Amino acid sequence: MYQVSQDYIDIMQAGNSITRRITGYLDSIPFTGDDILEGSLSYSGKIVHSTDVKLGGVFIQTLKFSFLKSFTQNINRGSWKGRKITISIGLLVDPDNDTYEDVPLGEFTIDDAMHSAVGVDITSYCNMSKFDTSRGLAGSMTGTLYEIASLGCTNCGVQMAQTEQEFALLPNGTGVFGIYEPNDIENWHDVISWIANTICGYATCNREGKLEFRTWNDTSIMNISDDIRFDDGMYSDFETYYTGISVVNMKTQRTEYLGMPVDDGLTMNLGSNPFLQYGTEEVRTQRKQAILTALQKFRYVPFKVSSYLDPAFDLGDVFNFTGGRAANSKCCVMSIEYSFSRGLKMAGYGNDPALANARSKTDKDISGLLSQTDENKIQYYTFSNGSAITDIEDEELIGSFYFATVEETTVTMWHEIQLDCTLDDETEPMQITAHYYLNGVEEGYTPIETIGESGIHTLDYNYFLTGISGGMRNTWAVTLECSGGTADIARGGVHICLSGQGLVGKDGFLGIIEVSEEMPLFVIQAIEACAFTDIVTISLNPSVFVIPTDNFPIPDIAPVDEPTFTETIGVYLQNVSGNRITEDGIARYTEDGKHRITE
Repeated sequence: MYQVSQDYIDIMQAGNSITRRITGYLDSIPFTGDDILEGSLSYSGKIVHSTDVKLGGVFIQTLKFSFLKSFTQNINRGSWKGRKITISIGLLVDPDNDTYEDVPLGEFTIDDAMHSAVGVDITSYCNMSKFDTSRGLAGSMTGTLYEIASLGCTNCGVQMAQTEQEFALLPNGTGVFGIYEPNDIENWHDVISWIANTICGYATCNREGKLEFRTWNDTSIMNISDDIRFDDGMYSDFETYYTGISVVNMKTQRTEYLGMPVDDGLTMNLGSNPFLQYGTEEVRTQRKQAILTALQKFRYVPFKVSSYLDPAFDLGDVFNFTGGRAANSKCCVMSIEYSFSRGLKMAGYGNDPALANARSKTDKDISGLLSQTDENKIQYYTFSNGSAITDIEDEELIGSFYFATVEETTVTMWHEIQLDCTLDDETEPMQITAHYYLNGVEEGYTPIETIGESGIHTLDYNYFLTGISGGMRNTWAVTLECSGGTADIARGGVHICLSGQGLVGKDGFLGIIEVSEEMPLFVIQAIEACAFTDIVTISLNPSVFVIPTDNFPIPDIAPVDEPTFTETIGVYLQNVSGNRITEDGIARYTEDGKHRITE
């Protein structure tokens, strides 16, 4: 629950003569409830799927309302998407002095703005939506869960709410974890979800727009009586709890089960959590046990309630509902829907543990094979631009893919591109030409669109690649050029989908790679230190360029003449027998085309 004063709580619980206000900012432009269509503001958020409780919930909170024309008339059409909204709901706590106490709903980014007779209908999402990107995401990574989450925040432009010391108090909050390929992680959203799964909780963006990891709580923060509920609500006649967890072991392709000594509850399926796949058996068991122990705090009655209360309440809050049908039920808020005009709806979910009693512990210890990828299965791979593309005039790359084929196949490409067009002359149309490139060679088909007015336009293209040979690695790229005007594409304005049978795909990388390595000086008696060169081959997207340095100092060794940009210089050891030994202990000799020894 957001921290409010006792006066705020007293007035909220009284439920009579409540006066609220709306204040906020569109970027730096202030607005109030007078600028919003009455009754249009709604906010929703959740931490689990409806009725299906899973660890690792990472859901995007939504804010919707309508700005009136009087507020929108000075804001350029087409400039809404991507703007930031911060908004608060205030409660009048001192009528004599007209004093309000404000509760922030959070920080949101506009995703959709529809112009209507009233003004502009806004749909915006919290900062959790920023994690739907693979920018800076490597296939393998190691570190503490906090370090990995912080790396995701850095790449996605979101701040961490917790310090490293605060995070260390969470289950599995310390220790080194690793993700290794192959895995099914596609973006940072997946990584954050698996981290939340590993700490036995969920992740959410708090009122300040920062990423926060939370675990289940077994302490009620407030009693809610039936006299401050619109209706008496609905409450289950059972309490949901878990006494076992199951984890898919990707190496053995079997499901592993761990249960409490008294195992009479439900089983929480952790899926194929990549953070629980590697390490010694002892370490893996300790980490699973930490999750199971923390899960014992999850003991709630499923419920649905409508009330006079407001969004000072938060996802994950625990309450005791008393009076009426509630029978002193301890409930956890897993879903919130708030309307400024209609109040607050809250819900918590769960299943009946009695359904699990018919199964023995042996039955729960499942040993089943995982289904494997079928080369005849249709695979889908998607791309979205991580940064804006501005002032498109000459031919410019807007998206690319790597994809490989298992067998000869046909590949379908679907493109949707949202453009903000500016015509040079409003009386003359502009033309937009799309160019398709397969492995750097332009296809013969170049669709052309004619745009008659400035503003937002969406282009939809389909294209088919037939007769693609099997066992090959290919590059697909799309460019646009404009004549008679220019076009801008906002972040996320490009959507490309590749589909086909027997495909393996990966988003193209458009960025900079910087690599450095520092090797300390070491001295070994009676062994001669010499220099060697080792040819390095790096395979990257054609749009990525590696710029090597030309300075490789080696302490206490004569400098190497004419170092080349295609080689990295290091150190090898020569023992008394004259064998040259590299750092990995494998003897290497001068062979044409492989190594060149420089004395």
